[in-house]
Amino acid sequence: MKSALHTVYALLFLCLIGQSLTAQINKMPSYLLEKSNDMELIEHNHINCIPTVHQSASSYIVRRPYDVLSYRLFMDWRNPLSTIESQTINRRYSGINAIHIRIDTVSLRSLRLDAVNITIDSVIIAGTTTKAEAKEMEWSVDLGKTYLSKDTLTLFVHYTYVGEENRGFHAYSKGAASGITDKNSKPLVNPEGIIYTMNQPNNARYWMPCNDAPYDKARASITVRVPRTDGEKTPFSVSSNGLLQSITEGTDTQTGKRYADYQWLDTTLIPTYLMVANASRFTMFRQWYKKVTSPNDSIPIDNYVWEIDMKADTEDNAEMNALQTLGDAPGMIAAYSRLFGEYPFVKYGHTVAAPFNFGGMEHQTMTTTNRIWARRWSAVGIAHEIAHQWLGDLVTCATWKDIWLNEGGATWGEALWYESWGGNDLYIHHMNIRRDAYIRSGAQPPVWGIPLERIFNYATTYCKAGWIYHMMRKVSGDEKFFQSLRSWINTHRFSSAETAELQQHLEREITLDGMTWEQFFTQWLYSAGHPIYSVSAISTPNGSENFTTTVTVEQNQSGSLVPDVFIMPVTLELRSKNGSGIPAERKTFLNNQRKQVITFETKFPVTDVIIDPDSSILAERTNYLTSVSDRTLDENRPVIYPNPAHNTVTLSLSNPQYQYYHISAINNQGKLIATIHEGFIPQGDFSYSWDLSSIPSGSYTIIIRTHNSTQALPCTIYH
Repeated sequence: MKSALHTVYALLFLCLIGQSLTAQINKMPSYLLEKSNDMELIEHNHINCIPTVHQSASSYIVRRPYDVLSYRLFMDWRNPLSTIESQTINRRYSGINAIHIRIDTVSLRSLRLDAVNITIDSVIIAGTTTKAEAKEMEWSVDLGKTYLSKDTLTLFVHYTYVGEENRGFHAYSKGAASGITDKNSKPLVNPEGIIYTMNQPNNARYWMPCNDAPYDKARASITVRVPRTDGEKTPFSVSSNGLLQSITEGTDTQTGKRYADYQWLDTTLIPTYLMVANASRFTMFRQWYKKVTSPNDSIPIDNYVWEIDMKADTEDNAEMNALQTLGDAPGMIAAYSRLFGEYPFVKYGHTVAAPFNFGGMEHQTMTTTNRIWARRWSAVGIAHEIAHQWLGDLVTCATWKDIWLNEGGATWGEALWYESWGGNDLYIHHMNIRRDAYIRSGAQPPVWGIPLERIFNYATTYCKAGWIYHMMRKVSGDEKFFQSLRSWINTHRFSSAETAELQQHLEREITLDGMTWEQFFTQWLYSAGHPIYSVSAISTPNGSENFTTTVTVEQNQSGSLVPDVFIMPVTLELRSKNGSGIPAERKTFLNNQRKQVITFETKFPVTDVIIDPDSSILAERTNYLTSVSDRTLDENRPVIYPNPAHNTVTLSLSNPQYQYYHISAINNQGKLIATIHEGFIPQGDFSYSWDLSSIPSGSYTIIIRTHNSTQALPCTIYH
């Protein structure tokens, strides 16, 4: 297969914009004009063998009347790269995108392409030039005749990039501020100039004409032309999706200057937002991932970095080198392969970029990472992007309303990587960090359908969405959930999917106890908020050394689009501090009421009740509670405000009689953090302000004890 592609690509030659039509056709790159047998096979497989999105009545996909089967893209970046070592970059470049499409409507005479900051110079179909007209952020293309359903055709779109801002197409000069500092807090500058593309959610249209929608996956070949200069120590190189097919060097017949064409091919389906091209004076180093299903078979992990970032050698983790910071990648791929199924692509890799407005971006098989990840230990970020190769790349959100499928999956994937070597405690610890970040953020919109302008809302799209994966795991059980998740991935591999399709898949494969997947998705994805639990309890002897414990669980959440009741299985852990020697008991019940009273029989007096001891539910909760033997204090329940709190929190209560109080704060592990008040309080109203300046951000419980009762109030602190 490679030899055929090499033969075709070796004939590549750039079409010069502005020449006559005949000259354009004569000088058009051969790989755009002539399909190899490989590309024919690829496109045949796309039509007949690869699953595609089937739009149901409930689908939110807004489809164009055609399906892109392949992009064969050529870009001449000699102009911007030749000026990138100066402070003024000439960003203009020319390109050709051969877009092979299939008609998906009864008949079609014209179509629209997404293209911004681009001038379409000409469109050639079957050797004939046709009209293209700008329509706001789109271009309308006259096909020259009417095509019928299932007809295929190729549009050779000749274009010129004319943008002047770093959007989609990013160009930064040598010496530009990297946006990060070294171990001594000194700002770092770029040791080399760099050009890279960055698309999510819909910025691919800013550097190539395309159908810029995540549902429409296609095969992609990307070729980039870069300048060559005599005596270069490190010449320009290009990284992209898939495998590097060839590097073809040539000489421009008009200028006499040399160039090199880097030709990449991704043989798997890819949406436009995951396509990428990067060019700089990179140093590349390779790692290998040995397949967990076939240890004798390996795939390369190719990393494109700047040479200086491979030389840092400090040992205090204040500064590291790229070999260290990217060194965990093979183990991460192995961990996810065991959980999700074998790694599905022909290669993986990283390209370091700066300035870069994100930590990383999961471009298919070639993640873009912020330069800081090459100089700091950022394993959780690397893990996030690798998890995306399954949850986001292999199976892609079909619309941006479904972005939680991608980002929630990868955020949950971070915790799964921790679990793979650190066990459940580290997994839960990481999930609780994400929970606290979500709760501190305050009111948020529903996860599904988040507005495009808030699509990268960390609290909702990442943290809450990650917890939804975690809760699906908990309500299903590990064996059933991971088996079903692998089935989901296999069903939709190399395709796109909507949220409703995941719900339907789970409904077919897993039956929940006492609740439905429709209830789960409605309250966690299509609604806002989370449960806020309060708990009270009484334990009384009922003869024969047995005890009756009555626990009242209330949900106190409110707000726009927030359910009155989150229906979930809830676990209570009942403990005794009375020296009974009997271990704690756990009771699980279906919490389906706003105020619910549950009675348990125990062989010991219950003094402590812990709700959701395993952190299975995204909630503000009372983690620790001692049972009460009289209801006086409960009827005058104390309050704390504000909650979440920043600098101080105030506790107010109505005290029915002169009595001794011990008021303290504990963390999620039950460790004493602070004693807020200790002493007698007279009858009447009482309030106390607690200074939080020395208390770390997190979730805490304020414990209020008298001689015969204890109450607990959850409190979230953020700084």
